[in-house]
Amino acid sequence: MMTRTQINRPGPNPQRQRACNRDECCNYWRQRAQGSQDAPIETHPAPPPIFLDVRATISNNVGVGVIPSALRSIISEYHSEDTLTTPDYAYGDGSTATQRYRSSRLWETVLDLWTEADCCANPTDDENAWSRLVDRILRVSVSGSELLKVRSLQTQSFHEYLLPALPSGMTVNRKVDYCLTSSIDNPDFGPVYDVFSSGASTLTLGLTNDAVAESLPILFGVEIKKINGDVDDAEVQLKIFFHAFFKRLEYIETYLERKVDMAVMGVVVHGHTWIPYVACREGTELHVERLAHAICHTESFLGVFTTISLLDRIQTYIENVLWPVYHNQIIIPLANKLIHSPAPDPITGQAPMPLKTIHKELLARVVASGAMLGRSERSADEDIERDGHFIQENKMALQEHAAASNDGYTSTVYMSDVGANAPKRQPHTHTPLVDSLGPS
Repeated sequence: MMTRTQINRPGPNPQRQRACNRDECCNYWRQRAQGSQDAPIETHPAPPPIFLDVRATISNNVGVGVIPSALRSIISEYHSEDTLTTPDYAYGDGSTATQRYRSSRLWETVLDLWTEADCCANPTDDENAWSRLVDRILRVSVSGSELLKVRSLQTQSFHEYLLPALPSGMTVNRKVDYCLTSSIDNPDFGPVYDVFSSGASTLTLGLTNDAVAESLPILFGVEIKKINGDVDDAEVQLKIFFHAFFKRLEYIETYLERKVDMAVMGVVVHGHTWIPYVACREGTELHVERLAHAICHTESFLGVFTTISLLDRIQTYIENVLWPVYHNQIIIPLANKLIHSPAPDPITGQAPMPLKTIHKELLARVVASGAMLGRSERSADEDIERDGHFIQENKMALQEHAAASNDGYTSTVYMSDVGANAPKRQPHTHTPLVDSLGPS
């Protein structure tokens, strides 16, 4: 058994590293682009304009300034040979993700990831070893984000109606391994999360059938294969994620009677290699392309820094471009319509009962009281006692609403025995929906 200490560990085997030059692998993928800047999976006359914007954001100057200059001396002490072969352009301010660390702690983190990546390359290790490494790198990259949260989808399944169908009529039930979702604690999303998790409508933001994740927008997908795994199969699984994402968006657009233009990203991790993709719609077709110039790897410490920088760029794109569009044009209008004037569900054809069937003031009190799973951890006992009194006082109105809506919403959320068995969640601040969302 190999044991590793946090200080003075030997790091990856330099002989093994030189024997397999990851740059050759990256060049292989670039050659598949056949001279173009990025390699299309499917042939199209020209990429959509939104794709060109994403490509410029992610692909330009990859590997430039990814290592903080303060680490040059530390790296020189650890690996003088690697310092000599590291190009000067790799040193600079570092990425936003690396700027959150002290120099010594950052180097220890990168060195640990580099060492773990080398251990994962053992032929006897399966995809679980790579999954643990990917999970760590994702968490390092988004650790300072108030919006994004890393979630595993390995034990979940996509809704069948979101999956592509084969000519035989069967659906392809495949999914990605990891994803980035909006955090429930995010102040832009937390106050409206309960609208989508209430069960009042089958029209939710998520793609899976998990009780929590089906109400969370999935903003980025990651599919993992070990070194000798089938990268083409991983590419297909990522494309299924893209298909499900835009199929969900199509249902929401039908419900809201509007079209929204956006592009979503994903990554295939094939052993050491991280291959980014971007997907968007072009008319009725799904346009998916590989960003060949942004391919990274984890087979050297420079590669680890570059991979973290790639994820930092993707995070910046999600937070500054994708999320504002998704939040302002999808989440808020959808929440408003579900509350004020719900239309027939495009999936089931049923019209959910408007949540404001109960008097507006009553609904505001329900939301503010924390009965919609938004209670504060610091005053859980007080919340439970207050909810119990509130439900008893308004039991008749709540029962009438449950009978009228017949959607299971009241019976699962407004429980008269709410108490020790009440579901708990990480605390986040709520404001009354009827005030924060505004008119529909």
